[in-house]
Amino acid sequence: MTATVTRRRVSTPTRKKVESVKRPNLRVVDKNAIKRRARRRALLGLSGALVAAGLFAVALGYAQLAQGQRHLDTLRQETSQSQADLARLERDVVLASSPDAVVARARELGMVRAENPVYLTADINDETDLVVQQ
Repeated sequence: MTATVTRRRVSTPTRKKVESVKRPNLRVVDKNAIKRRARRRALLGLSGALVAAGLFAVALGYAQLAQGQRHLDTLRQETSQSQADLARLERDVVLASSPDAVVARARELGMVRAENPVYLTADINDETDLVVQQ
């Protein structure tokens, strides 16, 4: 038995194909340029952080203002309510101290008008003795 070995032919690229493949443009790296870019990135990051912190501070300030305004509104409402209560109580005092109201309350308590009223006057002597005259 004899074996036959066949050889496959591997094609090699022609010069045209090799030249048509583009190679990337290579250049020398500038270390100063890398440092400048790193500084720019750091500056941009710091600037972004400062802007974010500033916006947060502004939002916090507005929240404090809104809370203070709500407290002021509550105080104003309580003040107006207290003023209304005071006005109502003053009106009640005026009505209760009128002569007609005093007489009506005295009758409710069972008091009657005196038939012969006696009026007393008080004189104070130099020796602080109280003398009552009829």
